[in-house]
Amino acid sequence: MSCLVATITFLLVTSCSLTNDIENQDDSVLEKRYTIDRAWSYDTVASPEQWKQYHSLDEKFEACQIPATVLSEMTTNALVKTCVAHPLANIYSAYGNRLNGIGVFADRFNAFQELLTRSDAAETFVEVYSNVKVTADYCNPYTMGNTFMLSSLSIGFLELLMGSGLFPDIISPINRQKLREIAEKRINDLQESHQEYSYLSIEGALFLLALCELQDDEIDTDKAQSILSELRSKYEAMSSTKAYLGTTTLYTPFGQSVQGRLYSEVSDNEKAALLYYYTTYFPNANVVDQPSGTYNGNSYAWNMSEGGVACWLYPYTISGGSNIEKYWTQDYYDSCSSSIASRVVYDDMDHSALYYPATGTCISKWDNGPLMEHSLADCPFPSNDVHYYGQIPHWSAMTIPTNIIVGVPSQFSIGWPATRSDVTCIWEIYDHNEQEAGFSHIPNGRFDTITFTKADAFEIYCYVYWNETNELIGWGSGQVIVS
Repeated sequence: MSCLVATITFLLVTSCSLTNDIENQDDSVLEKRYTIDRAWSYDTVASPEQWKQYHSLDEKFEACQIPATVLSEMTTNALVKTCVAHPLANIYSAYGNRLNGIGVFADRFNAFQELLTRSDAAETFVEVYSNVKVTADYCNPYTMGNTFMLSSLSIGFLELLMGSGLFPDIISPINRQKLREIAEKRINDLQESHQEYSYLSIEGALFLLALCELQDDEIDTDKAQSILSELRSKYEAMSSTKAYLGTTTLYTPFGQSVQGRLYSEVSDNEKAALLYYYTTYFPNANVVDQPSGTYNGNSYAWNMSEGGVACWLYPYTISGGSNIEKYWTQDYYDSCSSSIASRVVYDDMDHSALYYPATGTCISKWDNGPLMEHSLADCPFPSNDVHYYGQIPHWSAMTIPTNIIVGVPSQFSIGWPATRSDVTCIWEIYDHNEQEAGFSHIPNGRFDTITFTKADAFEIYCYVYWNETNELIGWGSGQVIVS
């Protein structure tokens, strides 16, 4: 009996001791339970033969998900490298707003979701970034000793991921100085390498420098953008090509002004890297034209395909006003079903494409990357929320004056903001007997000054024709009572 009591006492004391030890463990001790300290290999799912079997962005992301049993065993270092090595990590480079591309990746990859739960994620990001070395632009990420070998595109992904705001501790006081030194060294190393490069290769590092200039620990990307513009002007002179050149004014078919932005060309080395990446990971798409930094997808679909100048079109103007949506707001294009559409706009208006309903295919420009022919879903942009637009006749409201009186001229107008010389407006007026009688008028484009010579109920119509094809592209109508 005394032996049993002694044994129970020993077990209770030992149990309490173990419980206290676990409660007192810090994160560094708990980290030891993670036994997998290497990045996940995508060799099987991303082999050329297998990868060609995937025909949408969603299918590709699904194929690359990491088994839950593996995720729970991976160190934070392994998770960071697994994200950077993902075959679709560099789709961010197809977006005008790079952080939108980062968001698409973050929302769809389960290893990234696991990374968000790690308390040491920010510290690990900085550590991985400090051991990065630039390698040939045509290879996938790999590890050599303690050094993480990345292409310029992959380093850009790592830098933008760190600056996305998802890991605010990255710019905490303890990390800020170290991060600033690493980013500056990255830019200096690129300059000293004498490689041909443009702003495209250093924008991620500059963005991190901009974040380091913030006065608090909370990442504010809007504040960082204003600081980034100052840094850009400082570092542009150091790159072999200048980035931003100014703005240009474009016009919709019906004369609304749209703001385009002018950028210089990216380097041949960067073009080759982008071409390699997109032909490798979108093998079912066909290259229509080579990469270029002078225009983007929105500009190709709405402007350049109709003979416009090479430039970039963003959803909004520099001052925040509406921009690209003017093409389908009281203009030549309008929202329609997919069966008659000629343009498609992906979510957030960050990308547009020419659309061919008969085949369900698109032609679109992937930011600085190539001009590609592809299916609606097999591109760097999610296709679950797309909008279709076509050249269909518009109903446009008629402006009707009040107190119409016999013998008093009144001006009528159709509700488009402007009339170009390449459209013709035809006005028709009918009395209650459907006769063209009881008035005189002086039409002038979308305006018509009408003088009624009798009291009656009149129907007024304006038809708008596209001169190039003589097709009806819009109309408006209204009824007036003349006393």
